[in-house]
Amino acid sequence: MSRFVSPRLVASTMIGLVATGAVWAQSLTGGPPDFSSDGVAWIATSQDYIAAQTGPKPVSNDPAHPFVPNGRGAQPTYRVADLSNPNLKDWAKAAMKKANDDVLAGKIGYTARSSCMAAGVPDFMLFIVEPVYFIQTPKEVLIVYTGNNETRHIHMNAEHDRKARPTFYGDSIGHYEGDTLVVDTVKLNAKTYVDNYSTPHTEKLHVIERWKLIDGGKTLE
Repeated sequence: MSRFVSPRLVASTMIGLVATGAVWAQSLTGGPPDFSSDGVAWIATSQDYIAAQTGPKPVSNDPAHPFVPNGRGAQPTYRVADLSNPNLKDWAKAAMKKANDDVLAGKIGYTARSSCMAAGVPDFMLFIVEPVYFIQTPKEVLIVYTGNNETRHIHMNAEHDRKARPTFYGDSIGHYEGDTLVVDTVKLNAKTYVDNYSTPHTEKLHVIERWKLIDGGKTLE
């Protein structure tokens, strides 16, 4: 299983969904990390994963077709995936080549954000611009993306539901390991992508996330 790191989330001055988060924050003193203190919102710093120190690198842009995002003073482009990544299986490359060919032919490059579709896991954390909120309670953690009100439900200190059917956000369970929230997600359908390069996955996808505060609480990674 490859290991990538989600982009860091930085604290935003935008305030919202304060009531539930603030009440739980008061009970977290000296306990698990509080990602919702004072109703803080989080903004992703990148639409790409950060490579782990070891192992295959996440999919990135084809060097022959540089990606130009909005706001750079040049004509924005859609992403063209680098299919030479050794982490890609042949069936995935074939699907991604079709997406690449569509972009190079002048068609729209699909991402969950551009079409307001559910992003799934882990692509959920590659949404940018609109804030993300964590709402923590003893039994459940909610991660709310305000762009189109998508909400992930993480059941704390629970076991996976073996009867659960695959869905866009799957079956997520969580627990705290010291200052880290660990989230384990299975039962994901195959209608989403792993990233913004149209990297597909099967329903066997198993995602483990670890979230903790750094930089004095200003950054969540």
